[in-house]
Amino acid sequence: MEISTWILPIITGLNLFSRCTTSSAGQPRSYAEETVQIYNTIFHKYNAMIRPAVDFPKPEYVDIDLTLIQVRNLDLKNKELDIICDISLSWMDPRLFWYPQKVKKITANSSAVWTPDVSILNALSAPENILNPDLVAKNSGMLYWYRRQRLRTACHTNSSVDVQDCQIIMGSKLQTSAEQDFRRVTFNVNSDVVTDSWEVVGSDFGPVPRYMDLNNTLPGNFTEMHFILTLQKVASPYEEFQAQRTSGYAAFCIYPQTFLLFLVNGMRILYQ
Repeated sequence: MEISTWILPIITGLNLFSRCTTSSAGQPRSYAEETVQIYNTIFHKYNAMIRPAVDFPKPEYVDIDLTLIQVRNLDLKNKELDIICDISLSWMDPRLFWYPQKVKKITANSSAVWTPDVSILNALSAPENILNPDLVAKNSGMLYWYRRQRLRTACHTNSSVDVQDCQIIMGSKLQTSAEQDFRRVTFNVNSDVVTDSWEVVGSDFGPVPRYMDLNNTLPGNFTEMHFILTLQKVASPYEEFQAQRTSGYAAFCIYPQTFLLFLVNGMRILYQ
């Protein structure tokens, strides 16, 4: 009888102590534990080959932000534009949603998740990654993928004029507009854009529909996003000197009387 009277309070105290020192319902006790739990949960049975289909049968909408950083060169002879730009893509994948306590975003390799099929359709070579960090996934299911790339694209140039319009065409080769489409698109030219021989005097962008049928295997309507750069030739110091020299020589040869009159008047003013 006496033993039972003091054993019961001990058991009750141990139960209360265990509840205080352990997490309830499997909730993590630290930032690291919550992060591990998120990775183990959202990537369990996740298939990166399957598109999210947020609101089927509506397409997966992708947001694009393109920022021009540098115009390296515009080759008029070979009709090639060489630029460096920042490309940011964002989209929704509800399979990567979680209820946060402390961790509201994680990073993941682009190969571990489904990514939109967005390519540079008028590229002359594979884009060169300068910066390619892991993409960011937020607890809402939104993913953000940023890259800085060097692009070489085809440009229909005209060597007889100093102003050229070049396009960067982005779109999909596999996903039709019924499966993947663009929603919010922005095109910015960095205020500190570095140019050697060409100055950016204008920019514009807009969607262009395209129907494609690759040997009757992938017929369908596709959406292309055309980013247009208007570039003006910047004369080098040597070219400016030659132009001034030529214009002065032309003025002397074509209008000798005017030139001599100007010279005589100048000398007269000096000696007054």
